[in-house]
Amino acid sequence: MKYHDGLYVIPLDYTFDYLTYDSSLFNENEKQNLQKNSKYTYNQLIQAGKEPFQRANRNAAEPVRMFEEVADYGMLKELMSMNYEKYIDMENRKVNFTDGNFVNLLETVKKYGENGYISPQIDYNKLTEEDFRKMEQQKAFYRTKDNLFLLNEAFKSVGAESSSPFKDIDTGAGDESNDKILGLLTNQKGNVNFKYMQAYGINANSENKALAWAFIKYIMSDGVQMSDYSLPINNEARMKKAKIDIMGLTFSEKPMEQSKDLTAEQKKVYDIYTKSIENLSDNLNYYPIKDDTINHMIEKEADNYFNGSKTAEQVASTLQEKIELYLNE
Repeated sequence: MKYHDGLYVIPLDYTFDYLTYDSSLFNENEKQNLQKNSKYTYNQLIQAGKEPFQRANRNAAEPVRMFEEVADYGMLKELMSMNYEKYIDMENRKVNFTDGNFVNLLETVKKYGENGYISPQIDYNKLTEEDFRKMEQQKAFYRTKDNLFLLNEAFKSVGAESSSPFKDIDTGAGDESNDKILGLLTNQKGNVNFKYMQAYGINANSENKALAWAFIKYIMSDGVQMSDYSLPINNEARMKKAKIDIMGLTFSEKPMEQSKDLTAEQKKVYDIYTKSIENLSDNLNYYPIKDDTINHMIEKEADNYFNGSKTAEQVASTLQEKIELYLNE
């Protein structure tokens, strides 16, 4: 990761979200057209799902949503993340909320809710058991999932029960029984986001730069890089982690167990899983520098738009002033 044309930090690991689609909601021709690409903008997904969406909701007892998101800051954050530097350029300390693009983004989220593409705002304090039951059964045309769940997808594809340590994590996404991997979210520039959990840098004023570099190289080696949750940057470590995860030994403290060979079935899972990870990882190229304080400002002001207390223009103007002041303090 670079900053002012220099190396800023080196991530030790990474994570990303991938796209799935509900195969039961598309006919064969629609599925073939949908699968022609590997990266999709939100507009492309909507265009591909428009007719199936209308068909599915024509006589449905409960609405079938295009996306699993809610018409609030959560969806706004998803859309912003694809073009974050259009609004906030941390490197050059510039803010751009008043040229109309952010207003359009707010109105897009609201429109998605009005069209039924996403759920309306939810007051979770008022939900009943029946509401939660319906949410567990709710289908969605598209979902975004953490890369942790790719291993479950690989086990499912060979008809085997997953031994992933994360198999019992509840995604809260409703009925996923017919979900299949589609690809990745992108924008018109081809940006595909990733995240990291750990990263290291060297202070420009360090008196021991050579020693610091040696330490970073050591912790990036395949013998050391074995993150429990995220994917190691080191290619060999990533393959070793895949094998260990498939064997269900992610948190094992017995090295001898981890040295065992995979069964024939596990080898099939390994091939499918590592191919998915590597193919998707090859497209990751975007990590905008963000600020938690600024993100909190955006969330607070955006809520004023979604609850009707401010217009989109008022929210944009307020954010422009507040964030400019914050960055120039």
